[in-house]
Amino acid sequence: MGKVALYGIETYLLCGVTEIERKVGIKGEVSVELDLNLQNCQTDEDLEYSIDYGLIADIVKQITYQKEYRLLETIARLIGNELIQKFPQAEKFSVSVSKRRPLVSVLADRSTVELEYPKDWKTSR
Repeated sequence: MGKVALYGIETYLLCGVTEIERKVGIKGEVSVELDLNLQNCQTDEDLEYSIDYGLIADIVKQITYQKEYRLLETIARLIGNELIQKFPQAEKFSVSVSKRRPLVSVLADRSTVELEYPKDWKTSR
């Protein structure tokens, strides 16, 4: 078992419970880890047996710039649903979505939601 990951994908999120967060936006960060069998690509250098992390970045960009969201959980689920469709060879994966400097009553570096597939997954809706 191996892992393909892309950490700290910087994005801009129109996400939050308050309207100001959804209209003005906030800096965000997404990280994705996918677990899969990487034995064949270790010797063949064939991307068919791995995952193109450029495609992971494209999925994150497409979802995060698509529209306004109320919850980080929604963004994580939508990214994960795309990962399921594009990379069926991934046996499990995790998606974390963070807001930097969230609008809360104390100074906080980030707020983060992490979902793991298949444990946390809900594909409907």
